[in-house]
Amino acid sequence: MLYMEECGACSLPAAAQTAGVVSLIEAAAFVTASFLLQDCPLGAVDHDLGPMRAQALFITQIVSIVVAALALIATVLLFIGVHLRSPGLLVPWLVLNGLSVPLVVLAAVLFAVLAGLGEAFLLMTAILLVGICVSSTKTEDESDDLLKTIADDIKEVLPPDAVLPSENISTPLVGENADCDPRHTLHVDAFLYDDEQVDDMCEDGRLDRNYCLQCGSHKTRPLTFISHSASRERLRYIFRALLPPLEREGTVILDVGSRLGAVLYAAYIYTKATKIFGVEINKDFCNLQRDIIKKYNFQDRVVVLEGDVTNAADVIRAADVIVMNNVFEFFMPAEKQVAVWRLLRAAARPGALLVTVPALEAAFAHLQTGIDLTSWVRPVPPHDPEAPGLVDIAEEAEHVRLYEVM
Repeated sequence: MLYMEECGACSLPAAAQTAGVVSLIEAAAFVTASFLLQDCPLGAVDHDLGPMRAQALFITQIVSIVVAALALIATVLLFIGVHLRSPGLLVPWLVLNGLSVPLVVLAAVLFAVLAGLGEAFLLMTAILLVGICVSSTKTEDESDDLLKTIADDIKEVLPPDAVLPSENISTPLVGENADCDPRHTLHVDAFLYDDEQVDDMCEDGRLDRNYCLQCGSHKTRPLTFISHSASRERLRYIFRALLPPLEREGTVILDVGSRLGAVLYAAYIYTKATKIFGVEINKDFCNLQRDIIKKYNFQDRVVVLEGDVTNAADVIRAADVIVMNNVFEFFMPAEKQVAVWRLLRAAARPGALLVTVPALEAAFAHLQTGIDLTSWVRPVPPHDPEAPGLVDIAEEAEHVRLYEVM
């Protein structure tokens, strides 16, 4: 089982505080605007305006109060949920906060239909547009925060390298990672720890940055840091910038070698894919993924398949998107890698998108697959390279590649 991290004297994340304050500001602005438009207390409408207009103003007031109440309840749940790191309280916050926008839309429509178009309606529309823009921004922040909360949960049960005794990891003998000498290489999971957290651990002495070339001397060399998981920044890039919106009913995503389940959680949070499959051969990691999926109620769309990917041909054929993030060279001998690539070549359907790290050209450079890449796939540029909220797009674009099966 996974246990929530106990919160001591830590302060709430700035993003959560900001989201809560914005919720209250939105509600207060809406209530204030509606009362100013009507220039009268609740229920004391001016019937000289006509019964229909009076009714519109009264309904607008009621909706305003409901919006304010929802925002207040949602904000309290947000603060408590983040402070206790309880996703069970964060979910109703998302629901309640999301209800405010439809209610504002309802109020605006009622005002337009019953009271007629005028300056009041224009002001109401302006408030509505601002609220929608802010809500859209908040949704992105909420998704990022939820993914970080999941990472924090996993930290409680795994060491920083996120390597289990039941795993069989071997250093590649050829290719760009052949220099990862185990004596001078540190595994630090990028999904669990971002660069800032790694810097903090190095400053605290929990991690070393360098190793000594000659004991007793000042001759040192930087250690090599590697990760077998995609970072949260990389996941944001994949699902917000690289891939097109995955909103079509029936869309299937497959993550080959899902390990911690980082791609599965991000796909659930950032997309509307109907089914998200993770194939993982390690039983311990499968159990970890199932615990997280159950805890966050992702089981309606996420499925963990325990076993060898060579036995998952049917899922490969059904997949619209196949993600492969550093899944082969550290975990399979060359002959097994060739067998998997040949299966993917035979089973992946035309039109399917392949997200790979490293690029297929680099992965195939030292393998005798017999596959002609030019007749199998074509490179695809990022769908939205200007996607907001991303920092190292150039660096991610250099490592993460997108292809379409022809």
